[in-house]
Amino acid sequence: MRGSSCWAVGFLGLLFFITGCECPEEIVCCTPEPADEVMLTGRLMSGLGPIGDATIDAEYIGPREDYDASFRCQANPNGTYELPVVPGEYRLRMRSSTIRQTVYYSRDGLVCSSGRASPFVVESGQGNVELDFLFGALQIDLEIPEILAEAYLRFSATQSSIACRGSGQSRPDGSTTCQVILDGLLPGDYEISMEPQFESPNLDYQEIVLSTYGDAPTVVVGEIATWSLAMPDPGSLSGALSGDWTQWTGEETPRVYLSSVEGPGVAMVRVESTGEYTVPIFAPADVRVHYRFGDESSYVGGDDPETAQVFSVGPGLDVQVDPVPIGGLLIRIERDPSWSLDARLNLHNLSGTREKDLVIDSEDATFVPLIRSDSFVLLTHWEQPTQWRLRRHPR
Repeated sequence: MRGSSCWAVGFLGLLFFITGCECPEEIVCCTPEPADEVMLTGRLMSGLGPIGDATIDAEYIGPREDYDASFRCQANPNGTYELPVVPGEYRLRMRSSTIRQTVYYSRDGLVCSSGRASPFVVESGQGNVELDFLFGALQIDLEIPEILAEAYLRFSATQSSIACRGSGQSRPDGSTTCQVILDGLLPGDYEISMEPQFESPNLDYQEIVLSTYGDAPTVVVGEIATWSLAMPDPGSLSGALSGDWTQWTGEETPRVYLSSVEGPGVAMVRVESTGEYTVPIFAPADVRVHYRFGDESSYVGGDDPETAQVFSVGPGLDVQVDPVPIGGLLIRIERDPSWSLDARLNLHNLSGTREKDLVIDSEDATFVPLIRSDSFVLLTHWEQPTQWRLRRHPR
């Protein structure tokens, strides 16, 4: 069918088309009559070449309320399409694994949100109506610090004005240079971000905005824009947890979170067994330092974000945080060795605002870390085992 595999979606119209019957007047068929047929045609091109895996959908939205149909076709391998439709008002969209998001045709250009797509009108007798989906690409040549050479680097390009994104990924190979191509971008200026993902769970980062180091070039239709930049050597934020907290027997180790004053989190690092920690800093930011240990949580300089101390960090800056003391309760229970019951403890602070439930297992001891000073009342009771009795039901 005109070089494309096209079909119309609409159960009743399709049924009459297959059986060869004419449609009753009260039913509008989805298959356009030859006299009223209008052919939508166009090119599908990315920055790297034709898009041959795309699906084109034309959704009929008016003016007839009794006509409910959508028309669809598959793109040709050379990046073209032909889609016959009936006159009316439409919303046209394209899906493709190359673009990785749904793109809509609008009177003002392509957009990536159905809410921003203005419908277009197809009139009888127009013949062929050419509607192109044309994109560009951005190649990023990036010099990275050595610490990032062992991380997966996920790149994203965002253009908020048309709600469009592009993405790509660089795998770790030990090199301090990486290259990634973000294809299927609409023309315009983008904010480029990179999110490192380390194999070790001891370090976790949110997105790093590469636009901090320079403006990305404008993406142009049918071309590959090249952006070469080098990240500076990272700065650091270092500190330590002081106190005899090494008797902690829980599975979790202390963690340090950096949260931006102006936005979401920046990084997370697990504290070494020595109590020390260092967080590499790749971009300028004002951050708060937040500790978590077990179910204990506190900020440096205060108990909440409003009272916490703010640190200015960035490449070339080595910021030192004063040691944070961590105390705790080491609780032991003496019992007859023949007992198989666990001791269940409940800690209440005197103000009634903090509470902990603990179970002391067969080791007969547990360590409760406490970041904030407080006074507790200790309640204890023995956990009774549940007994079950099986009965035979009469037949």
